[in-house]
Amino acid sequence: MAASQRKEKLAESGDNLRNIVREYHELLEQEFGDERRHDVKDEFARFAADPALEIVEDIRTMEGVAREERYAAIAKIFEAVTRALEELAKPELSRQLWRDRPADQRSADPFRWVAEHYPSYGRNLTQADVRGHDLPLYRNLHRLKSTTGWPDWFDLPAKKDVHARALAETPSPESLAGTDRLPPDARAKRRSLRNASQYRQRNS
Repeated sequence: MAASQRKEKLAESGDNLRNIVREYHELLEQEFGDERRHDVKDEFARFAADPALEIVEDIRTMEGVAREERYAAIAKIFEAVTRALEELAKPELSRQLWRDRPADQRSADPFRWVAEHYPSYGRNLTQADVRGHDLPLYRNLHRLKSTTGWPDWFDLPAKKDVHARALAETPSPESLAGTDRLPPDARAKRRSLRNASQYRQRNS
């Protein structure tokens, strides 16, 4: 195939894929707009994933496009997916800072404040996240920790404690089948936890 014909074929394939993606976005917005999302959230994963996977398969099997170029295109999608997973894994932080709380909440309990204003509280929120986002709140929490201590119900671990919990929950190396299907950063984290777990077992 001549270079000019090949470019035309690539351009045509690219236009087709862009049209597919645009239609996919429009369909998602139509079916899962903000006003209906709460009604159909259980169906969203299946509805959103299936067409996306079909797009990847279309690229993989596309005729007239070199294998290397199809590989590069899918690799870019994989990189975008990895970045999206990393963003989704970040804790959701409070939209309101401690120092900007309204007048009727000036005497608010900082522990309750964290629990009520940080959507990721009790899941993946750490002290480092609060410190980086709202230093006055973090300082207030630790001032109280040094004087009265934290309430028994308050769960805001340090990063090292999160790591320790992950180690405790890490499955045995024999049950790590399928790690190769994880994103690169997830594979590295899993290997790190596994190695740390093995080291801890050998030295316990």
